[in-house]
Amino acid sequence: MDTPVKRNTTEIAGDIARLFSKTLRAEWNEAEVPGRICQNLEAWKSTMHATFDREAVRQDRERARNVIEKIDELERDLMLTSPRDLKIDFSTKDVHPDSHPGRLFAELANVRERCEAIEAETLAAGRKDQVKQSCAETALFMIKVFSTEEPSSNSAKTPFREITGLIFEALTGEPARDLERACDEAIKGWKPWDNSQPE
Repeated sequence: MDTPVKRNTTEIAGDIARLFSKTLRAEWNEAEVPGRICQNLEAWKSTMHATFDREAVRQDRERARNVIEKIDELERDLMLTSPRDLKIDFSTKDVHPDSHPGRLFAELANVRERCEAIEAETLAAGRKDQVKQSCAETALFMIKVFSTEEPSSNSAKTPFREITGLIFEALTGEPARDLERACDEAIKGWKPWDNSQPE
């Protein structure tokens, strides 16, 4: 079986630019778009390695664990050392949710849940899933910058899904693929700009 030829960033940027050719915002000169996309891909490639390498993932996991430990320690200290007027010298689960201490513990519980999710993601999802998600989010950003159309993820042939796959190819060196799940997840947070290009 033939090994796929690894394409360079300029070629991939050209493919992405062609997907914007019919919906390009008026403020862009079509000839300049591939070069701008290529610059962005090179910049994202250099930051991606710092963000998703093993050490960065390990540090995120450790930070999440440290925050969880600090929350446990704070809750213990509050129960053992708080003045009686605060009325939290008993289990935090027994505090009325509408009381000031109750709201504090609810916020701490929210932070704990997020940290537990971060820990689980870094353990289970692995770097490649995080890279795929970042590619989908980067594709959405490109669509905001260059296109007049809203993104859609209802087919593998939508520009959003194709651009995501091409960004994945540029960042990883692996052939472009359909990253449906990452696209479906990323598009949930889509917020269009008011027909204006960012600075």
